[in-house]
Amino acid sequence: ASPRVALLNLATVPCPPTMMLGVRANAGLAEALETPGRIDDLFLERAKIEAAPRLDLLASELPQGRTPTVSDAAAEALLGRLQRSYHYVVLDVPRSLGNAARTIAARAQTRILAAGGTLVSARDAALQMAGAPPAQRLLLVHNHAGRPGDLPDAELATAFGRAPDVTVPFLPRAFGTAQNLGTPAWREDARAEAAVALLAREMS
Repeated sequence: ASPRVALLNLATVPCPPTMMLGVRANAGLAEALETPGRIDDLFLERAKIEAAPRLDLLASELPQGRTPTVSDAAAEALLGRLQRSYHYVVLDVPRSLGNAARTIAARAQTRILAAGGTLVSARDAALQMAGAPPAQRLLLVHNHAGRPGDLPDAELATAFGRAPDVTVPFLPRAFGTAQNLGTPAWREDARAEAAVALLAREMS
């Protein structure tokens, strides 16, 4: 069977994944995390947003300054349900969740760190890699590669402490169109398509 993917994103307004895929967020994910007793197959069926034939989103936009309370029980209940229904569950975890973000990230089999080409971003990524659980697989993504003013590749690899696994080129037009018009970047530029395809292969 073709693999099915669930992508979860909880973000302050606006919600980038929904914008860039041309769909609308709803309150389903936030409700699931804040009231785990409601989580069942029917609830998830209503909460999910079909972005593509094999890609469903659970995405909620939160007002600025609002941080949901996410308990271990809520994370376990939600992930347990999703893992029974999907081949891959991808979580975009914002740092605003604090301890909950670290708890959720620590349970992932694979962690993807997307970092820009600045020294600050590279050092931050290096610290996160150093603090990851030993058994966790790490994928390092150099985002916006080739952006004017960023570190040269050799210096960036030194700051990361390793070479990146995937490089996503700096394509302001393609990704700008995605954010403004909801057209996925990989449909606009073959370089974006190649980068996304490589990341998908590395993840799977």
